[in-house]
Amino acid sequence: MAEHAIAEPENGLMTLVQRVRGQMYNRKLINRCSEIPLLQRLAIQLSPHPSPRPYFVRQLEQDGNRFRFRQHGVDLVSIPALGEDKQRTAEGFALVLGEMYALPMLCWTHVRPQPGNVVLDLGGNIGTTALSMSRMVGSNGSVYVFEPISHSTLKLNMESNDIKNVTVIPMAVGATSGTVQMDTNEFACDNRVVFGEGPDDKNPGRVQVPIVSVDQWCKDTGLSNVDFIKMDIEGSEEAAIHGAKELIERSMPKWSIATEHRGPDGKPTHGKVVKLLRSMGYQTKEIGNDYVYAWANSSPGTKS
Repeated sequence: MAEHAIAEPENGLMTLVQRVRGQMYNRKLINRCSEIPLLQRLAIQLSPHPSPRPYFVRQLEQDGNRFRFRQHGVDLVSIPALGEDKQRTAEGFALVLGEMYALPMLCWTHVRPQPGNVVLDLGGNIGTTALSMSRMVGSNGSVYVFEPISHSTLKLNMESNDIKNVTVIPMAVGATSGTVQMDTNEFACDNRVVFGEGPDDKNPGRVQVPIVSVDQWCKDTGLSNVDFIKMDIEGSEEAAIHGAKELIERSMPKWSIATEHRGPDGKPTHGKVVKLLRSMGYQTKEIGNDYVYAWANSSPGTKS
């Protein structure tokens, strides 16, 4: 595998200041990335490209038709590499690793899983966020991960790390239950529900998967309370929130939502998600147009 060097920035200090003001948004994210040594974290954050993929690609080892990452007490594998271009699988794997370790948008000071919490992970991919949240909630907590495409690899990664408090649900999440088509790719990033007809109708990676609303799933399983929901589902955010209205009325779970996507109308979802959550009684904190945290108006200790 070719080496991916981290380029030296022309003005490293200014780049770092811009990251702190923008992407890191004064949340001291870099100080929370304890899994990576300080100098390496600085090198990642100072890179002109915002993704730390080059760093993580260098850490991967090929294991049969998968890639493996074994560091910092974590053992994770990628989905099986398909076709000739294994580099794309490696880079996709490195992307989700980067989101787990170097760009932790998952939590904010007042919106994060706590010991003993019940957590839903909507859009679990290969399990990087599930692994993080498993450790946050501890042995008395539970994490339920919805992942319609990479669920087999997700389960393998939970087993490899001896995780006992994570349950994998091989389904997509939306406003209603049934089946839905999803477009997928060979490295398992950005898999998304198909919104109507379009130029990708003959996409060989298009598959049909089961989909369920959060409310229906809660009824089916008898789960009445949820404390925290992380969601990264590539444009289906509004539908999933509408499908969780009964749960919201019961327990007002906190939300951590990736909103840099486009919805069924082809327009950005961020503003619409924020508006919807506020209409349901939530306060929100936004990170640019990419992320939103939400908590109940009545929750204590939620000042920024």
